[in-house]
Amino acid sequence: MFKNLKIGVKLVGITIISFALSIIVLISVVSSRISTTIQEENGKLLNASVNRYANYMQGSFNELYILLESLSVNLGREFSNQEINLDDIKSIMESSLDASSFASHMFLYVPNANSKFKNYSSQFTAPNGEFMILLKDSNINNKGGIEQIKPNDWITQRNSIKKSLVSNRAFFGAPRLYEMPGENFFGINIVYPILDKYGKNVASLGFVASLTAFNNLLQDTAFDLYKGNHRSIITKDGDVMSHKNEQIWGKNLYQFLNDDSAKIIKDAIDSKREVTLNDGFLTSNGLQSYIAIKEFNIGDIDSFYMIVTAPKDEVLKGLTEIQLFMMITSIIAILVISVFLYLIIYKMVSSRISNILKHLSTFFKY
Repeated sequence: MFKNLKIGVKLVGITIISFALSIIVLISVVSSRISTTIQEENGKLLNASVNRYANYMQGSFNELYILLESLSVNLGREFSNQEINLDDIKSIMESSLDASSFASHMFLYVPNANSKFKNYSSQFTAPNGEFMILLKDSNINNKGGIEQIKPNDWITQRNSIKKSLVSNRAFFGAPRLYEMPGENFFGINIVYPILDKYGKNVASLGFVASLTAFNNLLQDTAFDLYKGNHRSIITKDGDVMSHKNEQIWGKNLYQFLNDDSAKIIKDAIDSKREVTLNDGFLTSNGLQSYIAIKEFNIGDIDSFYMIVTAPKDEVLKGLTEIQLFMMITSIIAILVISVFLYLIIYKMVSSRISNILKHLSTFFKY
């Protein structure tokens, strides 16, 4: 078939094919270089982002921890006295809760309180008969707004309180829905033991902080790096503390991921690396993404993990646009050059060959 084509068409075809192959090689090389650069810059961006958010959340939780640590020492002295002044204890707690920028409630739980307090009123008594002071800050962002509310059994049933009483250590509770008097909210609690001068655990002191405010800040669209990116916080067991999808708050993140994606997070937690970057992550809503994971510690009592993802399609969107632009311009260039070459060959080559054939025919005719 190729042999039957005119010489002008053959020349144009060979030239165009050679030009097209060169363009394809050029686009491939340029795309590869751009893709590498984009991914390197994206890695730096994710690294900076996950560190920034982790540091902020670490500072927020450490505020609660430091306040409790300081307050437990003061209350430990109070409990070491022969006579314990409830008004003084309540006043100290009110000042600490008011000083916190994040805690909405504060509690003091004292088992076997009859041996420590005499004739305390019902406002200090939980439904199970145990002694408790439960305070609420109705205006977290400003001074004041502290009030005492009726205790309930829901707080005393927390595993973190039970662990603290047994081990004399501070504990974070699991993120969950809190059923406080008059309101329900998604939050977390931190419990600190109170030791008397003999080192005996006499009470548990704690904050309850709503995670909604943290989540609203973390999920603010003004901080989006890419469309469809995710920012979340999980515990070392995978329980969700913050996520764009409120339906999975307090649930285990791994149950919403495929095995490979869950393994990426678990391996990052086990590796104890400062920051883990991976480009093979599939989010809970099915987006192929890059992921950055950073551990942040709260004092010496617990570790949480900040996760930031960026969809691959969005990260490489600029590359796709460049490739599309190069392909369109290349096609236009090939068409223009084809027409141009055809006209030149037709006018300069084909016409001359026709003249030569004409002269040869005339010559051999005679």
